[in-house]
Order: sequence, then structure tokens, then C-alpha cells
Amino acid sequence: MLKPLLSWIFGPHIFEVVAFFLAATGLAMALSPSKANIQAAHWFFGTAFLMVLGRVIHWLVTNGLPYPKPLIGAILFALIGGGWMIVYQWVEKQIQELFPPSSAVAVGIQPASGKLISQVMTVQFEPVFRFYQSPPVYFQRLDTMLRISLTNQTGKPLYIKNHAVAALKGVEWVQFKNADSAGHEPYAFGVMETSEKSFIRRFDLSANGFDYVTQQRPLNPNESIELWMFFISGLTRKNLQEISQFKFAFYDAAKEEFSCTSAYSVQSDKGTVVGTSTGDLKALNMEPIPSNLREEPPH
Repeated sequence: MLKPLLSWIFGPHIFEVVAFFLAATGLAMALSPSKANIQAAHWFFGTAFLMVLGRVIHWLVTNGLPYPKPLIGAILFALIGGGWMIVYQWVEKQIQELFPPSSAVAVGIQPASGKLISQVMTVQFEPVFRFYQSPPVYFQRLDTMLRISLTNQTGKPLYIKNHAVAALKGVEWVQFKNADSAGHEPYAFGVMETSEKSFIRRFDLSANGFDYVTQQRPLNPNESIELWMFFISGLTRKNLQEISQFKFAFYDAAKEEFSCTSAYSVQSDKGTVVGTSTGDLKALNMEPIPSNLREEPPH
């Protein structure tokens, strides 16, 4: 029993056996709490990969390349190469998660990535208005509200002064037009009903309005906040199923650009949550529509 086993191991299959033990050693090192061992796992996985790849090439050359062996060889190359990439990325992730930079560990936070991270939580393609003065005299007609989560991983306080947003509808990027800024007006946005019972209902955005909050203070390092944004997009509720991504560009006081994207699925949309929790849309009491209220000319 032992002799045939040894003959098999040290015979024609020696490459496969050695490659298996190298890969097993690499896996054990990747699971080790030692950073040096995890980094060494790259070498073991890489050597095992090259040995298996060499065996495939040797097999193809030795046996010739009649059909369907070229196809089989191509599939083997793809599987081996794809497997190696998955393993390599997994090892890198282990290193990043277990061994963040010492300065970040010391203060108990995740290391800064130099980025702004955004996540779209609610998309609302409905009539919404930007009001001017109180009681309002003019209004701007809008059609889009976004509730986003914004996280500052730039490592510094960020004073956001401008922004641009686009949505990927099918294969087309639709650029949104920003509402007129309301950096010093926390009650500038709201809805208006003009059918049976006419009224205006403005939103209290003093704690979560994008325009207002970003103009009042910086977004602090590692701070995450939910904010409401308002636009003209030309899109309707029927387009929600077609949207798969949002693209953001934020500009700080020095006009430095911070770009980020957010995947979107209508199934995960939180909806327009009107309430009192952080990030919820807070509606004020109804107001009568002033008789002199008129629409601001488009600009």
C-alpha cells in the first residue's frame, strides 16, 4: 500500500502534490494572526499557481493541440488565473482588515481613504419646490429629491461648497440640475398642494439639508451624516427601475474635487421617511398659499 502511494506521489504527479502542499501552506499562513505570515502567503500561492500553470502547458505541449484540447487549455488557464486573482485579493483584504496603519489603531478608528463615500438611500421623482422669502413670494419648480449618506474619509475637515450629481439610466448618464442654493435658509424646500385644499408644507432641513448643513459647518473626519438634496432631473417615477447608479462630484472651498459613486436598486430604496429620527424628513405645519405667490422664471 505504501509503495504504490509513494510511487504515485513522487512519480508523474509530483508537481500537483507539491503545488497542493504549497497552496495549503499559503492558506494556513493567510489565516495566521501574523502580518509577516499573511504577506508570505502571497509567495506560496504564487508558486503553487506557477507550478499548476506549468503542468497545464506541459500537458498541452506533450499531447499536441488537436481539438478540443485548445479549448480545454483555454478554460484551464481562465480557471487557474481567475482563482489566483480571487486568492490574491482575499489575502490583501485579510491584511487590510487585520493590520490597519498603527496611527489609526491607536485612536480606534478606520484609516482615512482620502475619499468621500456616498450611498443613495431614497430617490423621489415627485413635484417639490424651492420657496423664496417667508411668507414665500416666489418658488422654483423641482422634480427630484435624494436622501444620501455621506461619509468623510479624507482625513481632514471638509468644507463642501458645490456639487454635481448624475444618474445612470440604462446606459445613459442623466445630469441633474441643482436647485437654487439654500445655504442660509433651512426651511426653503417643501411641497405645495393646489387641488382640493390648497396649502404649502415646508421641510425643516436645519439638521439634514445638504445645502444648509454643509454651509454652516465642515464635515468632520470619519463623520457620517444623512442629508437631503434637491434637483431638476426631468426623470419620473417610471424611470426608477432603469437607474442602477449615481455619480457625485463634491467641491471644497479650495475647489478640490471629490468624486464618488453609489449603486442603486429600487428594491432597497428606503422611501420618503417623514419622522423625527436622524435623517428623516421633518415636515412643518401647513401654511396657506399666499395670493401673490408666483413661479420664478426658469434660469
